[in-house]
Amino acid sequence: MTLIRRLILSLVTAVVFGMPVGKFTGQTQAQSHHYTRYYYVYYRDCPESPWYCYGSYANLYYAEYVVFYLQYYGYETFIR
Repeated sequence: MTLIRRLILSLVTAVVFGMPVGKFTGQTQAQSHHYTRYYYVYYRDCPESPWYCYGSYANLYYAEYVVFYLQYYGYETFIR
């Protein structure tokens, strides 16, 4: 269990310190004109299952993190 915690902590640290400062503002090109784009994350556990919406996120990087998290636990995922 501690190995998984250390792996997640090192991944988060690498992502935080590896990003340029402009990425932290959350300003994307779509948001520059007072329009917020939402990214919907869908998942399913097997090819025969229907797709379920896991949530909507205003930040693409957080949506990608959630996709990585779900894929780690064996779910099929996509962002729309």
